[in-house]
Amino acid sequence: MSRPLASFPPKCYPFGMDIQELKAVLASMGKNPNPALGQNFFTDAEKLREIAAYLPAGCAVLEVGAGLGALTRILLERADSVYAVEKDALLAAWLRDNIKHPKLTVIEGDFLDLPLPRLPANFLAAGNLPYYVTTPICERLFSLLPEQLLLMVQSEAGERFFAAPGSKNYGPIAVLAQLYYSPRRVCALTPANYWPQPQVHSVVISFEKRADAPALPPATLTAFVKTCLAMRRKTLANNLKAFPNAAQALAACQISPSARGESLTPAQFAVLYGQMQG
Repeated sequence: MSRPLASFPPKCYPFGMDIQELKAVLASMGKNPNPALGQNFFTDAEKLREIAAYLPAGCAVLEVGAGLGALTRILLERADSVYAVEKDALLAAWLRDNIKHPKLTVIEGDFLDLPLPRLPANFLAAGNLPYYVTTPICERLFSLLPEQLLLMVQSEAGERFFAAPGSKNYGPIAVLAQLYYSPRRVCALTPANYWPQPQVHSVVISFEKRADAPALPPATLTAFVKTCLAMRRKTLANNLKAFPNAAQALAACQISPSARGESLTPAQFAVLYGQMQG
């Protein structure tokens, strides 16, 4: 017979759980980690504490993918408030029942289409993101324009944030990351930091908002960049032919209509978009 969720109060796990404790909690729910949701739980509490220290204290934090609260607990020690988003209904219920804290708001649902509460000004964002949805989650996070993001992503996905124009990984997520933020690698993570152990390595990346970030809505700029890159081997003139003022805008920005979108820098995308918007 499984133990009730209430038998695992937060005082048992003030800094996180080891693997046996994780297994016991999941067993109490009759649950196994779900690979389809990217459920690899962080087990190195001290490493997690070092990572969290890269976020300034005393702010509101939006956490994506709270899981069983390993990062949530550490954020609660540092933040004024934590908004923890968790898609898995069982895990969200466990968080509510076992991390009772006046600064914590648990939000159950899929971050990609979930209505969010009104977040405090200058909020931060953090999360351990599954590989298969890293890009769409980051696109939405960037559209919210947090002051800083601290994200754990798989190493391959992490390279996309730093990609240069013309490289195979260059795309909308690189444009957003470099235009609105200054990304930097904080540390590497190995499969041994997680249970179950993933087949890949991960990296922690900090994104600090740029003082010279453009006054353009990131979501609409993202859509524009995707249009420019829709057919990577085609010219900008071809990809933008649905826009009647495209030729005029390209000329005003001194960009050749025969150039390909993948050759534009993040700043050039912003200037071209602004020009086309008049």
